[in-house]
Amino acid sequence: MQPSPVQLVLAFCLICGFVTAEMPSSKTATLHDTPDGFVERAIAIVIRDRTIELSVQIGINEKTMRDQFSEWEVRGDFETEADVTKQYCQEIQTRILPKLCLQLNKVDLELNVASVEPFAEHHKTAVMKLVATVPDEVDSGTLTFADTSFAGMDGAVRYAIKGRGKTLVTQSDAAPIIIRADRVELSPLSEEERAGVCHLTAKFKMVSR
Repeated sequence: MQPSPVQLVLAFCLICGFVTAEMPSSKTATLHDTPDGFVERAIAIVIRDRTIELSVQIGINEKTMRDQFSEWEVRGDFETEADVTKQYCQEIQTRILPKLCLQLNKVDLELNVASVEPFAEHHKTAVMKLVATVPDEVDSGTLTFADTSFAGMDGAVRYAIKGRGKTLVTQSDAAPIIIRADRVELSPLSEEERAGVCHLTAKFKMVSR
């Protein structure tokens, strides 16, 4: 049985509506653009047995990266955004890392860079992965993390922490995973309030599994 003209028209309209809904509009695409002078940060901490893994995600646009290069007196011929991002990944290892403080029972832990890579996704420009070691004699304690990077700049932050393997996080002031973490805008906050937001505390212990 051949479909009637009315049925053909309805089917055509349904297909057009589906395709239009699936296609990203230019307005939607620009919603994820990071404003000038704005830094999006998301830091996830995983305590895996005696290894502490930190994933530091930074979202920043090209103009702001170039402005920071000027501030840091970084010279170079960076013609494309990819060139800028590649250089930025190198710079944050020495510019941002010293601004991150990880302590276990009030004793500083050394943070070592595992990798720094560009990350082409909205709100993410680079991902720096760091590792630290829990001393053999410590089976429980309080972990604190303070982030004083990008001081004076507007932005938003999210923090998360969880335990894996034989490590159990018993108490923390952060979500277990980034997608559940509260995103806090810094612009309306005072300097003291910003310091409080960019700080994480968690208690953990080693367990048998």
